[in-house]
Amino acid sequence: MKGKPGVEGSNLANLNSQDFGLSPKIPLGPPNKNIGEAMTEEKPENCAIENGNEKEKKEFKITDHHLVPKHEVMTEKEKEKVMKSFNVIEKQLPKILHSDPVIKEIGAKIGDLIKITRNSQVAGKTVYYRIVSK
Repeated sequence: MKGKPGVEGSNLANLNSQDFGLSPKIPLGPPNKNIGEAMTEEKPENCAIENGNEKEKKEFKITDHHLVPKHEVMTEKEKEKVMKSFNVIEKQLPKILHSDPVIKEIGAKIGDLIKITRNSQVAGKTVYYRIVSK
């Protein structure tokens, strides 16, 4: 059963599409490379990656993309005003993770209130609020 999927002695990188009953024209991975080699290959110059302590600079800002809505960090005064107007406490607000790429980019901290403004063809502009959480 050489080359067939199995528990013992299998090497997924050496499998081909025919092992799964697929057309031979559908590649499943890089040819003649094991998974470890494929994962440690050099990345393109314009790709932002993190390798251990080494960080390459980002080539673009996420917030510049046309599909990403405007995110703003609200001041404490604005946060209190919003919570009072909606008659809610902080725990009742919808959450956004501190690991969200946009949250990282705008420098928001856990507990900050984020105002998200989306453009809508139907409603014009819509505003959403999110609290940054772990």
